[in-house]
Amino acid sequence: MREKYHPVLLPVYLLISFLIMISVYPQQGNNESYVENLNYLNWGYNYDSTLVFLESIHTNPFVKIDSIGASVQGRAIWMITIKDTSEYSGHLFRVTIHARTHPAERQSQWLTQKMVEQLIGNSEIAAALRKHIIFNVVPMYNPDGVELNIERGNANGVDLERNWFVSQPEPEVLALRNKYIEFMNDSVPIKIALNMHGDAGSPMVYFVYHHENGTSIPYTVDEKYFISLVRSHWVDGIADWNYNVTWSTGNPLIFPECWFWVNYQKAVLALTNEQIFVSSKNDTVIIKTANALLNGIADYLGAATSVKQPVLSVPNKFQLFQNYPNPFNPSTTINYFILNQSYVSLIVYDALGREIIRLVDEEKPGGNYSVEFKAVNLASGIYFYKLQTEKFTQIKKMILLR
Repeated sequence: MREKYHPVLLPVYLLISFLIMISVYPQQGNNESYVENLNYLNWGYNYDSTLVFLESIHTNPFVKIDSIGASVQGRAIWMITIKDTSEYSGHLFRVTIHARTHPAERQSQWLTQKMVEQLIGNSEIAAALRKHIIFNVVPMYNPDGVELNIERGNANGVDLERNWFVSQPEPEVLALRNKYIEFMNDSVPIKIALNMHGDAGSPMVYFVYHHENGTSIPYTVDEKYFISLVRSHWVDGIADWNYNVTWSTGNPLIFPECWFWVNYQKAVLALTNEQIFVSSKNDTVIIKTANALLNGIADYLGAATSVKQPVLSVPNKFQLFQNYPNPFNPSTTINYFILNQSYVSLIVYDALGREIIRLVDEEKPGGNYSVEFKAVNLASGIYFYKLQTEKFTQIKKMILLR
């Protein structure tokens, strides 16, 4: 695999690049604001800005930075790996994220970098995610297109998003695809693959949902479940699964998600996320979306599930808690909180979306509740439970192990 820069030399390269940059342009204020002042070109966030971001995180103990290959014009395609390397005997997952396929969609990179910042922070959820999950993040997948001010293509004018099934892919596609193959052959394969884009015309953040005609019914159950989990952390800002539905006439065999489905089927949940337009990388929308995505990933993979039954304080909103124990056999407890008197339904579904049992279906006053679910005559597998009131819906996953 072609690599432009050795990872050990990253800090040296970044320093040289920045010195060259300030020798050409007059300095204005601090480094970060100075770099952004140069960004009236390059769609508002350039390759050097990416290097400054990498420089700012490369000494973090949970971060490793390497190049996975080079672009047409020889720019390194950088990958950030985030993982707590301390000893851990539990099950590990891998989540991959790549952004800025289309140079004009700078908000996709800002969102991705905000997720990185949150992941290497000191919060409880960040620590849980680093312990259970290996994150592999490519913040700028198409550096040539950014530097050449090409809206959707690379230096050859090729849309990398639609280049995954050609006989001779562009070097950027080949580099990322080979890395994903390497991960899928690893002892910790990819479980979630997020393809980050930007939609300037949408009023809400959304996922591109793949219809069962191009995937399968079990896959669509997983899609709906994951999207519902992410959305539960920012209901007002993230659209439901049916906001953008594709593949209703079959798999188009074009995009990265198509490639994942053809080669790995349901083993990888591969989805495109579309971030709405913002004018700043510290916009509240970016921060809320990053938080929702990371918490949704934690919920989906069970990365933040406590080893002890949760102590229920009095929350200030409707809430459905993770069942305990999980995995379970033969019974488990589901806790939930309703803010005020509401008609409540709590339903268990199998992996195909078929209703198994209604645990609750009645009017209830506000407060904390606990319900026992006994998995009588059910096979091992993944099940879902949904809490619904007039103003609130949330779904969580539980695992029955016989």
